[in-house]
Amino acid sequence: MTDLAGKTDTFGDERVTVVFTPSGVTTDVARGTSLLDAARSVGADIDSTCGGRGLCGRCQVTPSIGEFAKWSITSDASAVSPWTTSESDYKGRRRIEPGSRLGCQTNALADVVIDIPPASQVNRPVVRKKIDLPGLTLDPLITARYVELPELELGDERPTSSSSATRSPATGVLTTSPSRAGFSPCCTLRSSKASERSPP
Repeated sequence: MTDLAGKTDTFGDERVTVVFTPSGVTTDVARGTSLLDAARSVGADIDSTCGGRGLCGRCQVTPSIGEFAKWSITSDASAVSPWTTSESDYKGRRRIEPGSRLGCQTNALADVVIDIPPASQVNRPVVRKKIDLPGLTLDPLITARYVELPELELGDERPTSSSSATRSPATGVLTTSPSRAGFSPCCTLRSSKASERSPP
């Protein structure tokens, strides 16, 4: 077996099962397949920008050790290939976390459960606590206004808005005009008693 991790070595037709958590995606690949290639073959969410050359450090994964009854897998450190010279010589900006491996440089040798941490996920959640958009002025189409209305009683003909109103003595028509708050004319109200006072 060579040190060129990420390449499939000669293991005949032997297949191994690789489970990626937290998604639970499972795939069967040829023994010796890199964990990055295994993840890509099944669409597991794992990041990589260097083309699998062990330079970016974005594909870090954590081989899980123990018994996993859900997938009928018992794995130990021998389930993946040993530490490689590429990982030892890695000098990328993102350091390799304790217990983690570079997915592009680590091969699956037996059934194994691999955890993809949030930092290695392409679609990892991003939580923003504040908006910092210099030079941008927010001008929404809809604004909230507080309007306090007076209490009304049955038969009350007072206007229900803060706008001024005038009533025609002849017809009893109540007409509202724009208020100081900048609203457009609201409506024209006709008194229910206007017909009684109107000439026949």
